[in-house]
Amino acid sequence: MSGSQGTATVGESIGDSVGSTIDYLKPIVGLVVVWEVIATFELVPSQSLPHTYVVAETLVDLVSTGSLLELAALTAGRAFLAFLIAIVIGVALGLAMAQSTVVGWFFDPIISLGFPIPKVTLVPVYVLWFGFGNVPAVALAVTSAVFPIVIATYDGARGIKRELVWSARSMGVSRVGVAREVVLPAALPSIFNGVQIALFLSFVVVVVAEMVTAGGGLGQMLTESVRFFQTATTIAAVITVAVIGLVSDRLFRLLRGRLLRWTDDA
Repeated sequence: MSGSQGTATVGESIGDSVGSTIDYLKPIVGLVVVWEVIATFELVPSQSLPHTYVVAETLVDLVSTGSLLELAALTAGRAFLAFLIAIVIGVALGLAMAQSTVVGWFFDPIISLGFPIPKVTLVPVYVLWFGFGNVPAVALAVTSAVFPIVIATYDGARGIKRELVWSARSMGVSRVGVAREVVLPAALPSIFNGVQIALFLSFVVVVVAEMVTAGGGLGQMLTESVRFFQTATTIAAVITVAVIGLVSDRLFRLLRGRLLRWTDDA
């Protein structure tokens, strides 16, 4: 009986997963249908909105030649590198601001002043400082992604019960130990909220930086295809960015669910 029940449970889980995936894809399928109807009846000039099969053929050609995968790998590599650097800096700085009055006093006005600024406006400055290529794109993405992580970490660390910190300190735990063993685990749900926003910002800013600085990657592909009015290639690049973002978000949600199983925010 137990084996039958286990098999039934697994079957139900798979069925639920498939059903959830189908429901998730319905709006996308609907969008494709509307797109094809518009292209078929030429409600929009074909040069501006080609048929879906034309874009699909362009995607296949770009993948088969390897150019799309190479550009996507370059963009994704820059974005993930910036994302990881932002996590390290953002979490460390947020915890330090929450634990130290001096650090909080110094960085709080900087964070408050810098957070609202659209980071893409810094592209000319970063090009002057770092030139072209990987460095300005990664640096700009780090600058954009680090702010939500710092703020989320600070809010999460400041929101924990003071009794937990006092108890740990009374037991002889050092300030660094308290931050690592008490504050960081308690602040994780809030930190993950900031990290999720940072993941999105990393990709967006890297692509924008590539478009402006002609630094290769999908951003430069977008710029060049628009310049020569290669609409199918432009849409193929946008779809590629969207797919990378979607896969990254799904993987992040899976990781978050596993790491935060002990909380209500998993």
